[in-house]
Amino acid sequence: MSPGETIDTALKLYQQLGLQMLRLTVIPALMCFAGLFFFGEYVVPAFFETNYRDNITAQLGEVAVTSLVALLVAAPLYLAGASYSTLIAVSLASDYMGGDSPDAARAVRTAADSAVRMFRVSLSILFKSLGGVFFSTLIMGLGALLSIALPDSVWAGLVALVGILGLFASWIWFAIVLSRNCLAGPICVVEDTEPKESLARSRELMKRNGSQAGGGQTFWYAAFLFFIIDTLFEGGILAAVELTGARTALYDLVAGWPLGSVFATAITYIPSFLATWVLVPAMASVVTVLYFERRIRREGYDIENLAAQIRPTAEDIRRGAKRIGTQTEVSR
Repeated sequence: MSPGETIDTALKLYQQLGLQMLRLTVIPALMCFAGLFFFGEYVVPAFFETNYRDNITAQLGEVAVTSLVALLVAAPLYLAGASYSTLIAVSLASDYMGGDSPDAARAVRTAADSAVRMFRVSLSILFKSLGGVFFSTLIMGLGALLSIALPDSVWAGLVALVGILGLFASWIWFAIVLSRNCLAGPICVVEDTEPKESLARSRELMKRNGSQAGGGQTFWYAAFLFFIIDTLFEGGILAAVELTGARTALYDLVAGWPLGSVFATAITYIPSFLATWVLVPAMASVVTVLYFERRIRREGYDIENLAAQIRPTAEDIRRGAKRIGTQTEVSR
């Protein structure tokens, strides 16, 4: 299928299975919400605040600690929720693509059995995709230290410039890693492989092969489409809330509650929660359809599947032999 046909098939699949997916992914979406809330309210402000205004070394230490908190608290919360939602959606979507009736109970069992493996896959993709960001940040920190040690040298500025340029280039690397490893989730479910094998297999399936185009174009078409949907979805909700005065009313409602300020702040993240809840299973549906499309394109999976359906089993052969023997005895 072309990229447009792949995305269209996935959206039709989501129209049919979306309510079932959403019913099973409320709790994982709340975990994603908790990760987003912690990152937005505690991690991001910490990057712009310091207790050591005149000490660059101490400021770098604060950045390192804040980054570590983000990786140990916010990232695991979000990844755990997104991984479980992805597993649920992939399981239901793969049943649909294979011609079977989607089984919610089986999807829940599959998600429970594969949760640790999928979390490791997500964590591996996170560290690989952000490797350039971490490295560029270290280079910028080195430039800051050189500016203290060698205040009259041009090397400090050059090193900092390299770090800044690397920071921009690292987002290209981020995009490449995401697109090459996007099929790891479906592979983890359908082929029941370990994280390392799932990632390697995803990179192999997504590669260009002679006249066969790579799968990156389809992935980024879908990612851009969902980015536009997310922007319109969250922006529309926020605009409606502001125009109707609902935000002020909700703030007044929770003002007297215990932890009222926390609840009031959490309310502002509701559009992000809804977008995550709806769009993570939708994107998982897209990569599941893309997984089958890549296997058909590169491995003839549709032919293998058809052959497996019509290939006689050992029991069929025994029954056939017994039937032939009975017919022979009757004719005699």
